[in-house]
Amino acid sequence: MRVVDPVADQASGLRRLLMRPPAQAWRFVGCESRVGATSLAVNLAAVLVQAGEEVLMLDEHLSSTNVGNMLFVKPRHDLLQVIRGDKALSDVMLKASARLQVLPVARAVRELPRLSPTERQRLYDCLSVASSNVEVVLVDAGLPEKCLMTDAGLSMSRLVLVTECTAGGITACYRQVKRLAHQGQTQPLHVLVNQVPRGCDAQSIFDHLAGMAYERLKVPLTCLGYVPVDDRFSRATQWQGCVATSFPGSAAARALTAIGVAMARMKAGIFPDSTAGRMMTFV
Repeated sequence: MRVVDPVADQASGLRRLLMRPPAQAWRFVGCESRVGATSLAVNLAAVLVQAGEEVLMLDEHLSSTNVGNMLFVKPRHDLLQVIRGDKALSDVMLKASARLQVLPVARAVRELPRLSPTERQRLYDCLSVASSNVEVVLVDAGLPEKCLMTDAGLSMSRLVLVTECTAGGITACYRQVKRLAHQGQTQPLHVLVNQVPRGCDAQSIFDHLAGMAYERLKVPLTCLGYVPVDDRFSRATQWQGCVATSFPGSAAARALTAIGVAMARMKAGIFPDSTAGRMMTFV
């Protein structure tokens, strides 16, 4: 009798799903500061790379805890310098691993309203070139309303709101959804809940949030998944690694792999039904 390793079996399924083009952008936005949006994006990149994907990460943050610094590739330039003709795109692109590249775009995002039509076209041309040989683009986003990837030749840009399983976290998430709705948000909205404590009924909390968002704002929300509290997550970061590779059997690694599967299914055109992708009580 064959013994099935659920983690390996799940990863194998993820690899099969990810063999379908085209590239798709996922923008990760923290509903509050310090909810772990950058860490989740970096760890999900590691999950997708493990599954054989070519991944590009767009880094919209200038802080010391941005994507480049977390991956120890130390960004020194920004896409804005390419747009203005001071640097070549190859000078700005950072190679974190054989299948993972990082493009710092924080200054370009901030200057977006002031770019000339020629500079704006150059920006989109650069993004098209940078994303032309990858399957997935993950954006560690600073501002949810500024989506650089919309015109860069990608199939869809999906917005992921990262929050925590607390009253304050859910309130902040609803506030973000409300603001986006009033701005005419058209991207699909997903919620990813981080640091879910043991015994927390995350599904009921998400259902309440989704119910309010649809009843009051007519905005449908999809639960992308959750990541439980797991001290191995922070330990992996301290050891300059990702939990999915450092502790592949941990609860956090399994949750991140499940989220990768959900992303791959949507990329492949397999959308969740009314019961798919539900968060369970973490026990």
